[in-house]
Amino acid sequence: MTDHSQITEFVGTAIGDTIGLVIPGIDPSLAPFMKLGEYRSIGIFGGRVAVGPQVIAVDEAVKAADVELISMEASRDSKGGAGCGTLFYIGANDVSDARHAVEIALEQLPKQFGEVYVNDAGHLSFSYTARAGQCCVKTLGAVEGKAFGIICCGPAAIGCLVSDLAVKSAPVTVIGYHHLTIALLMRWCCVSQGNLQRCDRRCGQRFMRVNNFLVLWAKNLILWEIRGFRSFCKKIKDYHG
Repeated sequence: MTDHSQITEFVGTAIGDTIGLVIPGIDPSLAPFMKLGEYRSIGIFGGRVAVGPQVIAVDEAVKAADVELISMEASRDSKGGAGCGTLFYIGANDVSDARHAVEIALEQLPKQFGEVYVNDAGHLSFSYTARAGQCCVKTLGAVEGKAFGIICCGPAAIGCLVSDLAVKSAPVTVIGYHHLTIALLMRWCCVSQGNLQRCDRRCGQRFMRVNNFLVLWAKNLILWEIRGFRSFCKKIKDYHG
């Protein structure tokens, strides 16, 4: 007779071809290979578009629920653009906590996808949080409690340019710079600044200075083929005065 309490539960879907699931009791023969440690109730959170939004969404979920991030995998499951797919395992002693965490992450995604731009010219993704939590620390090497941002761009050459402009635009510290070959080359620039006590309006303004410039750059990228590269360069020059 089937034990329905152990059947995988669908939680929901969200932007970025993201899905949330819960397994109340993982099969004991599979758990060691998934490296779940002591946990047998897990939340599963996976997406196919972008990386940063999912990381920040899960980070917020782990902060708010009685759960632990077990692992994050950059799965070969990208729907398109630069980057890869994402797969998170969230461990909990109670399956209701795992479900709660997945629900929070799904609710966070629309907000986190507000700075993702994808078109034929490339892929731009900007994500940040005022206080890095367990997920940002474990997956991308952030400093816990400090402001943390992620830049993901493709083609890779554009990622180099954007990363350079970002660190020149605000007093931040680069803590990671990576490239991967999946469908396209990707660059990540991870920046961290301040501490929990000082993540106030001043810190937010600094990150907004970076973000506002990158959004301006993204909008011009969309018009690149229409107005030409010279016009795009003039916009950058005018912005810096």
